[in-house]
Amino acid sequence: MKNYLNAILLGTFILGVAAMLPAADAPASFSGSWKAEFDGAIGHLKYTYDLKQDGTNITGKATRVADDGTNVTTLAEGKVTGGTVSFVEALSIQGQDLRIDYKGALSATNKDELKLTRSVGEFATNEITATRGK
Repeated sequence: MKNYLNAILLGTFILGVAAMLPAADAPASFSGSWKAEFDGAIGHLKYTYDLKQDGTNITGKATRVADDGTNVTTLAEGKVTGGTVSFVEALSIQGQDLRIDYKGALSATNKDELKLTRSVGEFATNEITATRGK
C-alpha cells in the first residue's frame, strides 16, 4: 500500500512539472525589438527591427542607420511558418527601389538571437544575427 501511494504522489508530481514546461511544438515568439550591425554593399549598417507577431503574421518596422542617413521602413509580407520568420523591407535609395527579403529562425542555443538571411535583390546576401533588446 505504501509503494502504491508513493507511486501516485510521484506520478502527480511529474505531471505537475510537465504541465509547467512549454510544449515542444510551441511556436517561437518573434515579437520584440531586435538589433543587428553588419557590413553591407553600401557600407556599415546598424538595424533595429521592431517586430510584432500575431499568430502567423508579422508586422513592424526596420530602422536602418548608415553613412547616408537613417531610414525607417514599414515591413511587409511578414509571416511565421513553423519555427521560421520571413518579411520584406522595401527601400527607395537615390531614386532606386530595392526589395530586401529576410528569412530566419531563432538560434537553436539562444532564444534572444535571431539568425537571418538578408537578400538584397540579386545584388547581395548577408547572414546576420539580430539580438533581442532587453
